[in-house]
Amino acid sequence: MIVWLVLIGIVAYFIVRQSVSGITRASVWVLWLVMMAPALIWTAWTLANGPGQPVPPWLALPPFIACPLIYVWLVQQGRSARPQQPTNGDLESPISVLADPSSPAEALALAQALGSAKISPRLLDRTEEASLQDCFPWSVFYLSSVEHRPQAALCYGQLRAEPALAYRTVCDKIRQKFSDRFLVIFQEGQNGKPFFALVPNPQRTPLGQALSKEPPLWKQVVWSVGLLGLSLLSMTLMGAEMLRNPKLDLVRDWAFIQSGAPYAIGLLLVLGAHELGHYWAAKRHRVSVSLPLFIPIPALLGTLGAFTPLRSPMPHRRAMFDVGFWGAIGGLLVALPLLVWGLAHSTVVNPLPGSGLLNWRSIDPSYSIALTLISKATLGAALTPGKAIALHPIALAGYIGLWLGAFHLLPLGSLDGGRIVRAMLGTQGAMLVGHITRFAVLALALARSEFLALALLVFFLPAISQPALDDVTPLDDRRDGLGFLALALLVLVVLPAPRLLLSWLS
Repeated sequence: MIVWLVLIGIVAYFIVRQSVSGITRASVWVLWLVMMAPALIWTAWTLANGPGQPVPPWLALPPFIACPLIYVWLVQQGRSARPQQPTNGDLESPISVLADPSSPAEALALAQALGSAKISPRLLDRTEEASLQDCFPWSVFYLSSVEHRPQAALCYGQLRAEPALAYRTVCDKIRQKFSDRFLVIFQEGQNGKPFFALVPNPQRTPLGQALSKEPPLWKQVVWSVGLLGLSLLSMTLMGAEMLRNPKLDLVRDWAFIQSGAPYAIGLLLVLGAHELGHYWAAKRHRVSVSLPLFIPIPALLGTLGAFTPLRSPMPHRRAMFDVGFWGAIGGLLVALPLLVWGLAHSTVVNPLPGSGLLNWRSIDPSYSIALTLISKATLGAALTPGKAIALHPIALAGYIGLWLGAFHLLPLGSLDGGRIVRAMLGTQGAMLVGHITRFAVLALALARSEFLALALLVFFLPAISQPALDDVTPLDDRRDGLGFLALALLVLVVLPAPRLLLSWLS
């Protein structure tokens, strides 16, 4: 529990620092402490009362609700303390220092993320603004006004064509008029009406010199292969530790190391398939992306997972959906066969003290609908009600891969599920689903203490991901169907098997 708290605290600090950098004068450490307060309170309760005693609702809900409100209030207080007019030095700051909080936040947030080294107080001069009217044909998007911000020009008007056609037409016109000087963002405002935002192209310096999209391939390969090797080593050691035989010694007996290899290779295949799904989908939509990077850690599972750095924004919702969907599904397509094969070589045992989701020597499959169905289909009559499963190393890798896939499918922030839901439902729908997800995970944590660390983690994740450049054009029906299928899979993994299903299977 302490290890998870430290890791969540480190991740939370970087999330808070990145989120508020330049938009408020409130202390990052104070904001971090406010966001960590629920985690500290819940961890103190668990340490005082034992992991078997769930956090009571009267201690779980008030911090979960109050701390985000206090966080927002502190951020707003820090914003109101900022000077209203920028000085000369401020013109070198990120856009978020100068942007009005009432502006379309996501377009400006993306502008900040894409921001170039210097900021001009006005992107377009009078002549350029007059010529901008020619970039918006009245039959496609009737331009009524242009609002200037330090690093963005917001173009408001009336959409008169299909969103995809409008975005393609305006982009072509902007490119003809201004070359590659701007990126064009197409979003829905809070009033539901779409608008265009022009932001500086990050691949050009103020002098118009091209910037490199990504590091040289050889550097990517060195980092990727090096971290892959370290992750394989750390996962092998942690797998051997989890499968430890008291008669074997780490230093003197090579069999100790060999015992962790099947687990390490299996989990590495799951993580690799997940990241290759991201990489393939990003390349398919011409999103600039680097090779996947693994994160070794000599504790817990032996790894904190892997990630594929995206170096350019998503061009449209289709790309956002595909990158999220094929990453999550790629990992699950490898995890499920490993789980099935491993379960066939696992042992049905009587439940041990502490049997549940996290005790691999005594896994209770009834805690997950999907695991219940897979276990019963694999083990058949040998698995009776009240029995548990001692997992084979390959089954352990598939089991962890199943839960990692479910975590990535949570519809929050830049998780795969967050990208999927944002692409399906748009900004407002994704925001609503994100808030509902937080409370749903908290409810699971109140029912099962194993979900407490997950509830702490999702507390720090943003509700929605960054927008695509064309964030208005909706998905096709096929992708909508695949998205609902992915969310249904998430529900099957995280919800416990109902008694009716257990009685029917028995």
